[in-house]
Amino acid sequence: LTFLNYCSYNLQMFDNFKNKLKNFIYFILFLFIGIIIFFCPMFISGFDLMPGDAGDASLINYTFEHYWLWLHKVPQHQLFWNMPFYYPYLNTMAWSDVIAGGAVLYVPLRIFIKNPFTTLQVWLILICIINYTSFYALLRRFKYNQLCSSVGAFIFAFGVMRYFKMCHLNYYIQYPLILSLLCMTYLKQNKHFAIGGFFAFLSLQFWSVFTLGYFFCFTGIVLGAFLLCNQSFRKILVDFIKDYYKQLIIYIPLFLLSLAPLAYHYMLLKQTRSFDEVLKFLVDFTIWFRNESFLDSFLLKYLPVIQEHGETCAGIGIITIILAVFGIFKVKKYGKYLLITLIFFMILCSNAFLWHFVYNYVFGANGMRVISRICFIFLILYAVGIAQFFQSNKNKILTIICLIVLIAEQISVPLHTYLWSKSAYYNYIKSKSIPKNCRVLYEKDYRSVIKSTFVMWIASENNIYSANGNTGIFKHPILNDSPDYCKIKIKIPKKVLPIPGTTSPKKASH
Repeated sequence: LTFLNYCSYNLQMFDNFKNKLKNFIYFILFLFIGIIIFFCPMFISGFDLMPGDAGDASLINYTFEHYWLWLHKVPQHQLFWNMPFYYPYLNTMAWSDVIAGGAVLYVPLRIFIKNPFTTLQVWLILICIINYTSFYALLRRFKYNQLCSSVGAFIFAFGVMRYFKMCHLNYYIQYPLILSLLCMTYLKQNKHFAIGGFFAFLSLQFWSVFTLGYFFCFTGIVLGAFLLCNQSFRKILVDFIKDYYKQLIIYIPLFLLSLAPLAYHYMLLKQTRSFDEVLKFLVDFTIWFRNESFLDSFLLKYLPVIQEHGETCAGIGIITIILAVFGIFKVKKYGKYLLITLIFFMILCSNAFLWHFVYNYVFGANGMRVISRICFIFLILYAVGIAQFFQSNKNKILTIICLIVLIAEQISVPLHTYLWSKSAYYNYIKSKSIPKNCRVLYEKDYRSVIKSTFVMWIASENNIYSANGNTGIFKHPILNDSPDYCKIKIKIPKKVLPIPGTTSPKKASH
């Protein structure tokens, strides 16, 4: 009898395990598909090909390494806000995104991985998994089933739009936004956890990628304005303020206080983008449908393009967008308001006249250069729409067909993704000998982003300063004739850029 009870118990445990595994099979499946699509070139090259390019992506890697060296109190890196490039300029950390939400993952990885470039590769895989998992958890909290949650998370974390933007790895740090929304789903269980968590993760998003934090708040305010037209929402809003005003009084000031150091250092720059600079990156309406998908590339080449540059693609696949829009419209109660908000921003961010009004009268808008990067906020709406579409659809054959097309549309043409060799780049940095009396390193061809970034890394490797730099704000290097300023000649090895003809996103063309 004891033996039979033992067998019965084990069979029950096995059944429970099978049920749990069945529940997570879609989660694992779409995570696996996303990782294969995103990282196949890196895997095939034996982890030699690096994500993005040897300019902007290498800058992100350098900034992460600054965190590591700052924690180790390396003299040139001991002042957090003064990264040791563009010497003797100060406050250089504020010239780009601070990427704190990425550094909290990079630094622990760096403890176990000696090579900083390998660390970046592992970091990218990890950040994609975190994006995927956090969005999956958010959709599950909104009662979407396993399949719908997995597909929605797949679009958010591994959509072709994100793959195409691999040169801008900072925009992969989007999990804080999702975790802030996830916290709010626990509002009824724990008021302080929900509202405090929301503002804490929103603050982390600003400290990671200011543009994403800004556009998230801007989009939320506009969506809220549209929703005020709905009587039931007005009642919900009034009840929310009545029920949670104590928590709002506590956490909103703390949120603003947490952003004060960031705001202070950004304001020290006294830098606003001229509208002419904004216009250089303002694209026509077709950007929201363009993508680098293998499946869509033939059709998209017939779309007219007013201006060509590396920001011309912000779509997730023609069929995928159609499914997402249909799904958004079907979202219970508030779908049409989400759709109106999406269309509103599509028009606003591709129209020079309308954006000029925002540029002049909306706080902080004159600091935005590449307006089209609001597409990463659109990605949240698309992913929710996709989840809703599959939740609403009851036809199994249609579901299978749509899933096949959706996955196929996320497979990208391999442009602007893996453009530089880790071994060749690292070996070149290591091979450069620097005079012992050198304190500041410089290369006269300071307008070359890749050469300047090479100088930054070589200087960091030798614990000296770099007069060259690569940030979102261009500055002329300050040079003098003192003997501790050393000139270096950078000749980019062909092995560093192994894929000919794809060295610059500006060559993007359909």
